[in-house]
Order: sequence, then C-alpha cells, then structure tokens
Amino acid sequence: MGRHQRSDSENLVKKITVMREGPAHMGWNEIGKTLNISSEAARGLYRYYRKRQNRRNEEEDLAAEQEVLREVSINENEKIVELKGPAEKVARITTLEQLLEFAHVDTTVWMVDRFVVNKWEGYRKDKEEDVTFTHGVMDGYIRDRGGLFIAPIIQIKAWLIRIKPVALMPAVSFVHITPHKYEPREKLGGDLNIALIVPDVHIGFFKQEQEMVPMHDRRAMDIVLQVASDYVIDKLILLGDVLDFPELTDKYRRAPVFEGMLQPSLDVAAQYLADLRYACGPETEIDYIVGNHEDRILKMVIDHLPQIYGIMGRKIKTEIWSLQNLLGLDELNIHLSDGYPDGEVWINDSLRCVHDAGLSAAKVVDNSDVNTIFGHNHRAERDTRTLYVRNKSHVITAVSPGFLGRVDGVIPGTKKRQNWSQGFAVVYYNDDGSTIVTVPINDGTAIFDNMLWKAD
Repeated sequence: MGRHQRSDSENLVKKITVMREGPAHMGWNEIGKTLNISSEAARGLYRYYRKRQNRRNEEEDLAAEQEVLREVSINENEKIVELKGPAEKVARITTLEQLLEFAHVDTTVWMVDRFVVNKWEGYRKDKEEDVTFTHGVMDGYIRDRGGLFIAPIIQIKAWLIRIKPVALMPAVSFVHITPHKYEPREKLGGDLNIALIVPDVHIGFFKQEQEMVPMHDRRAMDIVLQVASDYVIDKLILLGDVLDFPELTDKYRRAPVFEGMLQPSLDVAAQYLADLRYACGPETEIDYIVGNHEDRILKMVIDHLPQIYGIMGRKIKTEIWSLQNLLGLDELNIHLSDGYPDGEVWINDSLRCVHDAGLSAAKVVDNSDVNTIFGHNHRAERDTRTLYVRNKSHVITAVSPGFLGRVDGVIPGTKKRQNWSQGFAVVYYNDDGSTIVTVPINDGTAIFDNMLWKAD
C-alpha cells in the first residue's frame, strides 16, 4: 500500500472510530451509508486497524520495559539485525560495532549495507517488582501500581548482506503426471465428403509479335487437375472468372493485342472444363458460379448488341451468346449459377460459395452469418468472427483460396504489381460441419495431404 493510500485508510478509520465509539455510537449500516462504503468494509477496516494498533501497543510496552534483539532473515544472502528497548538498557549499545558484537554477527561472512539509530518516547507501566529465581523457579511478586512513566525507546537497526553470496535455488515443485488411457475413436472418413474449390482462372490471351501469350497459368491449372484425378471428389465448385474476357469490357481501353483472342480463350476454357469433368468422373457434382468477368458478355450484348439479346440456339435452347452454349456446359453436366452477383452454391447448411462477397476476408466475415468461400480478390485470405447466443458460441469463417492466373503483371488491372497469390481449396464436410483447407501454389508446385505436387 502506498503512502497516500495508507494515509487515506487511516483517516477513514479515524472517522469510523469516532462514529462507532463516540457519543453517537452509530451502527455499521449507518456508518457505511454516511461514508459511502459497505457495512462489511467499515467493520473490516475498524477491526484490522484496531488489531494492528493493539499489537503495536504491546510491542511498545515490551520495548519500554526490556531490550529486544531481533534477527530477520530475508534470504540466505540478506538479513536484518535490530535491537530495541528502553534507553537506560540500550544506552550501552551506541555504535554499529557494538551492535554487531552484541548480536554475534560474523563480520568475515556479513557486511553492513545500511545502519540507522532511532529514538522516540514510549510509555511504561508503574510496577513494583520483587522477583527471584532459584533453580529456574520464579519466586516473588509483580504489582501494577496503575500509573505510567514516559520511557525513551531506542532502536538500532542494521541491514546485512553476505560477502560471498551463495546461489539461491528456486523452489521447485515436482509434478507427477499419471497418463490416462484413451480408447481409439472411430474414424469419420466414411462419413466425410470432399469438395474441390477452383478459384478464378482468368483464361485469356494477348498477342506479342507472332505469338499468343496466356494470362492464365497452365501450371497452377494442372495441379488442380491432378488433385481432382487422385481423390474421390463429391463436389467441384468453380468460383467464377474462369475466363478473363479483356476484349469485352468498357472499363479499360481495349488494346489491339487482345483482338482476335476471344475464340482461342473459349476453346481453352471449354477444354479445361472437359478435363475437370474427366478427372473427377461422371458422379461428381460440378457447379460454375458466374463472376464479374463472365458477366461482361451480358453487359456487352445489352450495351452494344441488344438486337441479339434473347436469340436462342436451335440445338441448345439457350441464348447463342450464353456460357452454356459457348462452353458446352450442358454436355459436360455442369450446372451454371448465374445472375451475378447473386450466384451462390451451398456445400452444406453452414457453408456457401460465392464469387464476389467483399474486398477482404475481414469484410466478408463481418457481414455474414454463415461460413463463406469467395473468389474475386485473387488473394489467399482467412478470417473468423465469433458469434454468441446465450451461453453458446459459434465461429464464422471467411476464406479466399487465391486464384490460378499469372502473378507477373500480364493480367489487366489497376496496376502491374498486384498483391495476388495462387492457390485452391479442399473442403472436408458432412451435414454437421466442414473444414476448409487452403493450398498455396508457388512456381508450379504445391504441398497438400503430405505430398508435393508439381505441374507436368
């Protein structure tokens, strides 16, 4: 307790003492209300300081009557030697050397760190004594005459430290642990399904001299194909922006290097979707969520070719410019979740997949009450938020796996060097829950399921 805290407490105790022992003789509840404290606190302070004052008075009485030598050991390297008593008895001890000799301090082992001499007035009872000891038996009398004498009290105190300190070993409490035997639990592998999440691919080309340069990364795409082929995939979900369509936007100036690249891009995209279907097999449910880049087709038709809006194909009963028609989705049994930005696919009741849910995982998780896997931002991100309902907590997770396009600045954007990263995700799930595993891809390699995957 600090000096100011001690002073405040002592002043409070003085007030409590006056209220309790004075003419008013107030009760504890009344004292508490008056001082704005509880009755228990008032009673506790009163008793604590009363007890301390009584103990102090007893010590003063003892010191006023006889000399007391006290030695306190702080630890093996520090101790205190104190002599306190009436002046007429302690007067013969006036120097530090006399104190050390009186206390039998070995000065070859101990040296003095500090030394003080204090003097104050105490009170001594007026007693009449006639006491003798014979073979350890006391005989005689001590009579209290009822009076008090002022008796000066002297205190001589020295703090000592060991000249050659000894090593202080910490107190160690050994803990004895009895291992518990756990029965092996049943593996849940038979109850779990696997979903493969394919983020933005951005298939597209631009012309450089006489060559077609891809904006997609064939190596990253190949690693996803390998995983799809080596595991039993129950669901495969494409998060959108499979195609880049740089030639179908008014957002950026359409450079001549993109002219004539639309058909090769559609051919590569259709082939990649066919490869994914072949790798997974016919039983896998494949969903394709429309992204903002695929939505460029609809915007281009409405803004520049409204005449062909609604014209249906003869073989496939969809618009001739639709993704179903351009990529042959019906033939591959791939379901299209269109209506950007509202397209979504649910893996189970607590996990959904969308293309564009927000600029970051933190923003997505703040605005969602369900677990969400999203694309669009081309960064591998994860964030969580804990919801509390009564005594139960529920964790909401938002995950962006990354994307499969090139990260060397060839994809048109707001700047050449973007904060993008490659990757995909695998989800283990059943009706009760799910676990989302993100798999980064770096320079055509990935580590997943304790294996190293390299692009062919």
